[in-house]
Amino acid sequence: MANINQFKANLVGAGPRNNRFEVYIPRAGDKIQFLCTAATIPGQIIEAQEIKYKGLTVKLAGDRTFENWTVGVYNDTDFSVRNGIEDWMQDIIPLDSSIGPTGFEYMVDKASVSQLGRDDSVIATYEFFNMWPTSVGDIVLDSAGGDEVETFDTVFAFSHFERSRP
Repeated sequence: MANINQFKANLVGAGPRNNRFEVYIPRAGDKIQFLCTAATIPGQIIEAQEIKYKGLTVKLAGDRTFENWTVGVYNDTDFSVRNGIEDWMQDIIPLDSSIGPTGFEYMVDKASVSQLGRDDSVIATYEFFNMWPTSVGDIVLDSAGGDEVETFDTVFAFSHFERSRP
């Protein structure tokens, strides 16, 4: 039976903290690394493909899919990040038209989220490829809100990600 000392020995570096991260998103403005309140390391799924064989169901690995990447943002008085994302979405499909791009120029080649250690060293980085925003969340305006800073979420789709370790 494991004891507390064995547990601590296996929790290297006392475990990463979820509030130690850094985000880079081209086209979202140069303040994104400061104004990002939350981000996710997206999940991935390998769907099971079921094949019937003589009354049995055999499960085989199917296609890999990725969950969308959600980023939470503090809004600043310049709307710097929000303007960048809204302009990006405008480039994809204009507000007054349904005519979109004919190529893939709306996608960014690379964006990333890095998990930081307690000493600010990068302990893991996830780079997202062929990414674009699918939604920008609302900003709630509320007279009873007090002194809260506005926030909004943005959801991004991407083709795949790659993980790197230092």
